[in-house]
Amino acid sequence: MSETVIITNRQGKRIVGDLHLPAEKQDKYPLVLVVHGFKGHKDQGWTTEAAQRLSEEGVAAYRFDLTNGIGESDGDLVNITMTGNIEDIEDVLGYFQKQDFVDESRIGLAGHSLGAMEILISAGKRNDIKTIVAMSSATNEDLGKRKEKELQEIEEKGYFKVFSRSKDKWYKVGKQFLEDRMGLDFLGFVKGIKCPTLVLHGKGDETCDFAGARKTFESLCCEKDFIELPEEIPHTYRQPEHIRAAVGPMVEWMKKYLVNNE
Repeated sequence: MSETVIITNRQGKRIVGDLHLPAEKQDKYPLVLVVHGFKGHKDQGWTTEAAQRLSEEGVAAYRFDLTNGIGESDGDLVNITMTGNIEDIEDVLGYFQKQDFVDESRIGLAGHSLGAMEILISAGKRNDIKTIVAMSSATNEDLGKRKEKELQEIEEKGYFKVFSRSKDKWYKVGKQFLEDRMGLDFLGFVKGIKCPTLVLHGKGDETCDFAGARKTFESLCCEKDFIELPEEIPHTYRQPEHIRAAVGPMVEWMKKYLVNNE
């Protein structure tokens, strides 16, 4: 079971999400924020599975739409920046840290693709995250490969277009997305992460490079682990068996650090 929780971010925009609480009552729950990727949303198969599985293990989970206009939250993808997404994540964190039912000493972050990159940056700036799982994370290498094509389209039209398979729709993205992301010292933030971090990535990922994920992992200076996903698993987890293969290790990692307190 889940309930809708709406949070107002620092820009006055609504962040809409679904909170999953464990069936067994606790005075305070550990919490995981489940963060989707660039064109993702909170109702994808993997986000729903992740939140449900976490709640079954005694961990509260909040899966939410970033303010990109694809899901139920306010905003428009044409105005998206990584900095804006990171601020959304931090505003959600701030909200739950003030809630009486949340154990603020046991908060984890799980993100996919661009969302994984954004939680890594966020965690590199703060000391109050217990643990992180980065799933099929984007990297500087992936962003750089797309830059030339996108810059050409921006020069001609003032924007570039991306297709969302889950929504069966084309979206415009403004040039500020490129300008913002190239100004972020991703690996610098990664090196600043102090909490245990799991990196999940597969060589079958056609969108985000496996070598880039290894470089991210090697840049971590904290307790860490790398799990290589089976090669048949693509970047976006759509098939039930792919979702289970990716979500399973994430849940076990969160259980280890948030429930067993290792």
